Amino acid sequence: MTSRGSSRMSVTSAGNDYQQTMVQCLVKISQEQASQRETLKQLTLELCQFQETALHRLESLQGALNSLSSGSREPVGARSKDYLSQTVLPVTSKPRKPKASRQSPPILNADPPRNVSKPKPKGIRNKQLCDVFVEALPEMRLFKKQLPQEKDFVNLMKALTMDVNKSTIAAVSSAARMEGRVSASPPALDTVLVLDVSASMVGQPLAALKLFVAAFIDGLERTERDLRLQERLAVIICGGTTGIMQQFTAGSQAQLGQLMEQLQAEGKTPLMTALTLALSYVELNGRSVRLGAEVVLHPRVVVISDFNATDDRAPFEDHDFADSNARIKIQKQLIQLSQVYKRQGLGLYCVPVGPDGNVSVAQEMATSSAGGELISERDAYTAGNFLRYNAVISLTFEEYAASVSSDQERSYEEILEDVMPLAGCKDRDKVAVNHALEACLGTGGDMVPRLCPPGEEDMPPWKPTRSLEQFGFEEDASLPPLGTRVSRGQDWNFDNTDGGQPGTIIAHVREKVALVMFDNEYIGMYRMGLEDKWDVVTGAAPRSVPQGHLEVGCPVKRGPDWKRKNEDGGAGKVGVVIRKQRARYVMVRWPARVIDSYRFGTEGKFDVVVTDEPPQFEVDDQAVNQAAAQQDDVPKQPWWKWRDRQSMWRPLTREAVEELEAKLQTSQEKALIQYKGKSMKIFLKENKCEIDNEKYDIEREMITEEEVMSLMEMDKFLPPI
Repeated sequence: MTSRGSSRMSVTSAGNDYQQTMVQCLVKISQEQASQRETLKQLTLELCQFQETALHRLESLQGALNSLSSGSREPVGARSKDYLSQTVLPVTSKPRKPKASRQSPPILNADPPRNVSKPKPKGIRNKQLCDVFVEALPEMRLFKKQLPQEKDFVNLMKALTMDVNKSTIAAVSSAARMEGRVSASPPALDTVLVLDVSASMVGQPLAALKLFVAAFIDGLERTERDLRLQERLAVIICGGTTGIMQQFTAGSQAQLGQLMEQLQAEGKTPLMTALTLALSYVELNGRSVRLGAEVVLHPRVVVISDFNATDDRAPFEDHDFADSNARIKIQKQLIQLSQVYKRQGLGLYCVPVGPDGNVSVAQEMATSSAGGELISERDAYTAGNFLRYNAVISLTFEEYAASVSSDQERSYEEILEDVMPLAGCKDRDKVAVNHALEACLGTGGDMVPRLCPPGEEDMPPWKPTRSLEQFGFEEDASLPPLGTRVSRGQDWNFDNTDGGQPGTIIAHVREKVALVMFDNEYIGMYRMGLEDKWDVVTGAAPRSVPQGHLEVGCPVKRGPDWKRKNEDGGAGKVGVVIRKQRARYVMVRWPARVIDSYRFGTEGKFDVVVTDEPPQFEVDDQAVNQAAAQQDDVPKQPWWKWRDRQSMWRPLTREAVEELEAKLQTSQEKALIQYKGKSMKIFLKENKCEIDNEKYDIEREMITEEEVMSLMEMDKFLPPI
């Protein structure tokens, strides 16, 4: 009995297990069917969208043909037969003979017959939306030699306040030792992927990195397949092994996908080394491209990391950890390096990944570069279609220019509605396309398109005012304010040195003696009441310059990139230019008696613009006090600079300043620092420094962070010591 009962229970148990298994299988089948139904719905929706796009393109083509027949101008697609052949119709080497047809020739101006299905236009695959041309890189001055030596990389990294060591040098100098040179054709956008594969990326961050790269590559492949527009990819890995994983290569997406599977997270995060390597590699091997007539794209560097960088001391395979003080120092160095990217005209596109991703550092790095952006790890689709979006903008600019020339000016938004379907863009692309449009447009009221990012090559030539270090900006009550326009007085006795032109007071030499720069650029000292003599007198002749130019004496007011407070005395106040500085900076004297430096074309930024309004010199004391108080609110920090043998003041590096400030706290009299690869001895009590066995003046002053950046920027344009 017991045996049979046990046997019956076993059979029952087996039957229950079988039923449970069958139920689970049925559930899985049901889930699979639901998933397939959802996929079918999505495919049906995409098919409907494709049909709508095809019909829209057919209507555009019909409108173009109508326009060609009637002689009138229509929107996109109707400029000329050449335009139609480039964007819609297939391009052939020989003209095709028309096929014989029994039907009557179509009436182009007639309305299409009703109840007749419209033929579907051919797709945009294998049709290049816009012409692509190779352009020169922005001005790159990292290295004087085409093939830098190891010492050149050492000097570069010291200038960037990096920890110079064998591992760093080996990684960065590899950019110059890559075998062969990158091919010059076909034209393609250069993109460098910097991939963080350090130990802190283990798990979810590395998985997010791989997903982003896969989706990014998919966007590149679609753009290449649809529009015949390519990107050349180079890959740099940052971790225990740091170096170039792949040179600039077009059409390498499949190969890169295979390489991604082999990546493992290990070692430290020497992000400074990786980004210095990317900067060097772009200068040695990169190039810019022009899309159509208007849009220029410089190489972009896409950084995918948690942005928790560690120091660059060897070896890189040490633990991926840094204390808070060291991490803050490294973050400051990364921001400084981002500003070097900006000077070189390059953008950093930062993608923070993982739950511990340092978004604030990534954001600061992106905004400190030239046109860089912070990209979410979920926006790989947008990043991968960057080239497609800019092709849309290029075609939009062409259409806009054509509409203006035909006195039928259309808005960019209206043109985009017609252009986007030609590039295969959908509704979800509108935000990204509009963002690209804003990046390529000027900020002036006329909204004239400009290069993206803007380059100085399209701006008027820039000639700085010659060095006048011995003349400061202190104003003497016995003389008119700086910036006052003057002309010859009754005691003029200097022949025709002024060229018969008016001039501008640019400094007060001493009581009743002014330094004047005439409009022919001649500079001299003249009496204005000294011993009752008047070599020059105040005048009202305005400073006239061609549009887009700026010279000493020009009246200026706030520009589109003004970020200051009310130090100018308030919006609408007009100041006057009293110096043209290096790197397209100008010194302005405001009605509120504030004198400061501002951008005029630096990286396409305009803190001030030229105006036809006359400069203002008289303001009430309340406005002056308010401007002075707002200047006092700006935090200041100590900074050190030294005067070279040409009497030019050169700022010390941030690291050197920190070291000197520490020495001051200990009451030491001497300090030894590194300056641009050379040892500099500082005599703190004497206010002297010694370099190459020669002594020079050194000075400590309190300045704002913006003034620090201005000094560091201008130092890059000074001749070598």
